[in-house]
Amino acid sequence: MRKFKAGDTVCIIKPVCVRKKSGNIEVYQGCMVKVVKVGFDSCFCDIGLNKPVYIPKTHLRMVA
Repeated sequence: MRKFKAGDTVCIIKPVCVRKKSGNIEVYQGCMVKVVKVGFDSCFCDIGLNKPVYIPKTHLRMVA
């Protein structure tokens, strides 16, 4: 499997819960996100909110 790089588009394959500013918790699964920064076991991803979110690499899959 190819390693993730900044700028890649990836798909979230497992559920990821994110608390929004309004206090609501939203579950993201199956949506496309853009990788901003890559860490050892997680990626800093832009999911369309006003702030990037850390997502474990086990929850992400590369898009062709």
